[in-house]
Formats: sequence, C-alpha cells, structure tokens
Amino acid sequence: MRPMADQYFIYSRAMQTFEDYESRDEDVQESIEAVKPHLRGPGADLPRAAFEWWTTAYAAAREARSVGAIKGVAREYLCADHEHARTPYNIAQGLMKATVHRLWKNLYHARTSCGHARPREAIRDAFVPERERAIEYMRELLGEIAAERGETAEGMVSRLDRDGGLSAP
Repeated sequence: MRPMADQYFIYSRAMQTFEDYESRDEDVQESIEAVKPHLRGPGADLPRAAFEWWTTAYAAAREARSVGAIKGVAREYLCADHEHARTPYNIAQGLMKATVHRLWKNLYHARTSCGHARPREAIRDAFVPERERAIEYMRELLGEIAAERGETAEGMVSRLDRDGGLSAP
C-alpha cells in the first residue's frame, strides 16, 4: 500500500505545482522529474506518452522568449490537432497548464519589455494585473494563429476541442 500512497502524494504535489501560476520553473521541473518514474507498468504507455509530449512542450515554452518563438510553441503544442494536445490524463493536463502559464509569462515580458507605440497599451500594462494582461496577449496571439489558418479563434477552438472541455466556463 505504501507505494500507492507515495505515488498519490507525488502526483498531488505535482498537480498543485503545475496548476499554480506562481510556480517557479525549478519547482515545475522538479515535479516533472518526480512524476516520471511513476509512469510505468501495464496501461501506462498512453499517459507516459502524453506526459512526455507536454514535458517537451514545457521545455520549449521555457526557451521561447520572443513573440515569434512563443507563437511557434503555441502553434506546435496548443493549436495542434494531435492526440496528446487534448489528453484525458490529469497529470499531463496539469503539465499542459504549467506550459500555458510559462507561455503567458514569457509573452507578457516579450510584449512589455520593448514599450508600446500606443500610450493606451502602456497604461493598461501599468494598471492591469500581469496574469490578466498575459491572458489578453495570449488571446491575441491565438487569434493571429487562427487567422493564419483561415479560421476564427472560435472556429479553431471548436475544431481542436471535440469534447467541449476548452469551451467550458
């Protein structure tokens, strides 16, 4: 019974880390490494593959610092019509959240570090909380990706979200 309790504790701690916007990269990486040994045995192939997909996505998100690089990661991992992009496995979904949070943070810093041509945007950056502003920037970026594909942002979400989970409140 002890190994199951240990695994539950590790997964629970990892999920808390993955879902917390304020988690440090070092803590996320530590949680990834703690979870990996527990994704083995019968029936673990699909969860392990999904977790590996999102581990790679998280690493790419950590490295993406420019708007173009962030857009590339979003295109490859968030907007992909790939089985692991919409995984049913909670531990991979948690790492997906950590990846999105990292992209939000990097996008916020990429967009705010070089100033704005429009004073209104600079004022919004000064008064709107970072997380909220980062989400606004990500919505714009995903809208651009959808437009590149000849879709609306809503159409892209509908295409990628066959089970309705992304559209939930």
